[in-house]
Amino acid sequence: MERISSKSDGKEIEEGSSEISLRRFDPSDVDDFMVCRGELECAIATKYWGQRIATQALKMVVSSIFSEWPYLQRLEAVVYVENPGCQRVLEKVGFQREGVLSKFLIKKGRAVAVDVVMFSLLSTHSKL
Repeated sequence: MERISSKSDGKEIEEGSSEISLRRFDPSDVDDFMVCRGELECAIATKYWGQRIATQALKMVVSSIFSEWPYLQRLEAVVYVENPGCQRVLEKVGFQREGVLSKFLIKKGRAVAVDVVMFSLLSTHSKL
């Protein structure tokens, strides 16, 4: 798998930093079928919330990713149910809400699994 990251100031992510990364699944990692999706992750420091930074950065990534990786047909992003701001950002970029995945992962510092919302953007639906 390859991971592409955009890190603030080109340094490792620290408290108060921001990151957008895309992890594509390498077809050579799979024996019987070709994987055609990538996972998008975004973390923006709270001091930058509400400044459209995440929206603009994600638009930049999405605008070129399908042409740079031609076999990629689907981008996915999962968001905590209790994070409507991030959900709005994904919708502004063109992602479609697919549904809620119950007890999908354990959030850092919690003892119980939390629900997330699955979003996707298909190469055929990318308008950017």
